[in-house]
Amino acid sequence: MLYDTIATDFKPKAIRHPESVKSVPLGYDPDTWHCETHGISVFTDQTEALKIKKEFYFFRNWKLAAAELTSVCGYIKRTPREDKQSHHTLWVFKDVKIWDLFKTF
Repeated sequence: MLYDTIATDFKPKAIRHPESVKSVPLGYDPDTWHCETHGISVFTDQTEALKIKKEFYFFRNWKLAAAELTSVCGYIKRTPREDKQSHHTLWVFKDVKIWDLFKTF
């Protein structure tokens, strides 16, 4: 069932943990929050991705992976935060197995 585990890693937060996205964090526009929780976070800067991995406990055992993403994969939008300037949100198109494109390093 490794395949199922990997596929779950690439599901949006709103799908994996729907109860956790019901309340909008302070400072977020509700529509933006709802929209972004249905995408997956990706970074264009490896250093920032490593920082997030170390900063958040639940990511510590996750491996980093890289992929060449194109418009065939889904819609991607730059969604920077104060300390995460290379953050993007990816909304994967239906039937795209995005996990097949990523390779761990």
